[in-house]
Amino acid sequence: YMDTPQSNKSGYFEGSALNYCDKYQGGLLMTHGTIDDNVHVQNAMLFLKYLLDAGKTMEFMLYPDNEHGIRDKKRKIYYQSELNFWKKSFKLK
Repeated sequence: YMDTPQSNKSGYFEGSALNYCDKYQGGLLMTHGTIDDNVHVQNAMLFLKYLLDAGKTMEFMLYPDNEHGIRDKKRKIYYQSELNFWKKSFKLK
């Protein structure tokens, strides 16, 4: 629906989170499996670089040898980190 970057430059620019890192105000937890074949880890690293270059911080969990979902024995750690983030971010008990 977006066509190509060559024919829809403004759509691709406006749709890229990279172009708004300077406006980021916090409250982000990003998780990524290193062998995700759907969203490449290079994309996560680039986003992280843009945030750091903009002087921003975020929480980032990298799961080695995991794909798009965390499905091995690290799943418990994944769920706990998500729960901790939600509790902290939304002041839940």
